[in-house]
Formats: sequence, structure tokens, C-alpha cells
Amino acid sequence: MGFQLQIFWPGEVNNILRPCAAALGFFDGVHRGHAAVIKAAAGGGLPTVAVTFSGHPGALLGRSAVKTIMNAPLKEKVLGELGVDAIRYVDFAAVKDMSPEEFLRDIVIGEVGAERVFCGYNYRFGRGAAAGPDELKRICAKYGAEGGSAQQVCIDGAPVSSTRIRALIERGEVVEASLLLGRFYSLYLEVIHGQSLARSFGTPTINQAMPPELILPRFGVYASIVHVAGGLHAAVTNVGVKPTVGGTKALAETYIMDYDGDLYGQMIQVDLVRFMRPEQKFASLDELKAHIVSDAEASRRFTEAFTR
Repeated sequence: MGFQLQIFWPGEVNNILRPCAAALGFFDGVHRGHAAVIKAAAGGGLPTVAVTFSGHPGALLGRSAVKTIMNAPLKEKVLGELGVDAIRYVDFAAVKDMSPEEFLRDIVIGEVGAERVFCGYNYRFGRGAAAGPDELKRICAKYGAEGGSAQQVCIDGAPVSSTRIRALIERGEVVEASLLLGRFYSLYLEVIHGQSLARSFGTPTINQAMPPELILPRFGVYASIVHVAGGLHAAVTNVGVKPTVGGTKALAETYIMDYDGDLYGQMIQVDLVRFMRPEQKFASLDELKAHIVSDAEASRRFTEAFTR
């Protein structure tokens, strides 16, 4: 990013980027439909602020099964790469009982300082999700702001949506998910210490724990790309529990080709490019080592066009 992304927390007033254009949404995945909302909001030349929630509204309403495509650090990273100047987090619990007019008047126009307010074609807001784009335009006009919505984005005859992308990820269909996202499906997680078995094989790996709030990709081996040291490296990633060595917790374990630096404690982005095979339990560590090497060779063929 060529600028410092500003983060405003619930209750904070934007006194830095006023007036601004507000893009409304939860932005889970920051997919092509979300990008259309951001582009529409940014069209007036004002600083762009993504107004989103600090927790998933579905989870806060008691739907505990709701899983997200990305964690907050990755969402912030991708929004910044799309040209968003600031993110204003909203406490959903504090606004869920507001009327649509109160939410726009007090939060979006009042605290955020928006003179332009844009949302997606199916965005709902206010108590009981009572209002949509038409009400947004009407209420904004009442307070001297411009309101609008982005058009629906469809791929392969169906709308792009976070729900659709989650289902693809769960099936391991990351090529199709990436098409809807507009970029590779990625993990952006801290590197933790593992058992160091792969290092003894001569194929050192990084381990990243899968947070419980994230959707779990289909367990298996993926051709991947790792963003590290200012470059892109071909890699191979196993998402699963590592049954050969008796693992029980979901991890992403990645062998980065042509790189051997110390990444412990760092947030590292891993792009899952293509599903190659299901996770399996091997009879021996030697068999595991052989598969790591063969999987890496296959992965390099899938990713070499992106890592040259």
C-alpha cells in the first residue's frame, strides 16, 4: 500500500478524512461485488471509508455456525489494496436496534462524515434489516448527502456472494472461488512453531493455525504462493490435521520453495491456487517426505506463471 490505512473504532468520530465517501458492507471476502461498491463510492473523488462491523452480524444475532472467508487483518490489507483510505468499524450490538434513519444520520453521516454513501444492491440496514438501497438514497438526500448502490455482479449466471464463495472453499474449489473474489483465495495468519519434522527432511515448512471463526477449506494439499520478503514464492500447502504425525488441530502447513528464512511470529499471506489431492495418512515419515517433494514439483508447475 502506498499510504497508511486509517482505522477508526466503534464510537470514534472521523476528524481526519472529512468529508468522505462511505462504502457500507461487512465485506467478508472483499469479492468482486464488494469491489463494485467501493468503486462506486470512490467515484466522487473524496477519501473512501469502508464502514463495516467489528464482528459478523449473523454470529452476533445467535447464528453461531457463521464462518468468515477472511480474518480482520486480511480484510484490512485487501481493502487498502483496493484504494480504501480508512475503515470505520461499527459495533453491531450498539446499532442493531437503531432505525435506518438513525444509523445513517448519527453514524454514517454524523460520525463518519460521509457526503456520499454507497452500498450493494442487496444491502439491508436498520432495526430488523428494514431498509435497503432505495431507503438509503431517500434518507441521505434528506441530510444533504448523495446515496447510491452498486449494480449486481454476476459470474456464470449467478450473483457473486460471500455465501457462494464459502461453499466453494469448503469443497476445495479454490480456482472457482478465486474467480469470484477477483484474486486468489488467501490465508493471512501468524506463523507458529511446529514439530520441525519437515525441516529434518530438508523441506522446512511454516505452520499457521486455522482460527475457529474462519471457514475451513477442504482438507488436502494445495498448490500455493507465499508472499514473503517482498516477493512471491512457489509453495505447497497442506490444510488439515497432519494425521501421519498424530495431529488433531486444523493447520495450514506450507513448504516454501527457494526460501529458508525465519518467519516465526510473522503474519504471512498464503494464496491457495489449486486443490491437488485430499489429505491422507502415510505409513511412514519416508513416504510423507516423498509426497512433499512430489507435491512441490506439481505445485511449481501450477504457480510458475505467477512467481517468475
